[in-house]
Amino acid sequence: MENALYSALLALHNLALVGCVAGPFYRARIVAARAKFEKKIIYPMDRLEEEVLTSQPALC
Repeated sequence: MENALYSALLALHNLALVGCVAGPFYRARIVAARAKFEKKIIYPMDRLEEEVLTSQPALC
């Protein structure tokens, strides 16, 4: 029983770790993708970027 609980908690920990470590990578990708567009404001793109950037810290 303890071995199964340990394995389940370890798997959960590893998934959380990967999810939180991937956050900054995806932030950098979004900012780099936005930089390829023109300098003018594209509201839907900027809104999506802002939502992703502000929601990621709350997930970790």
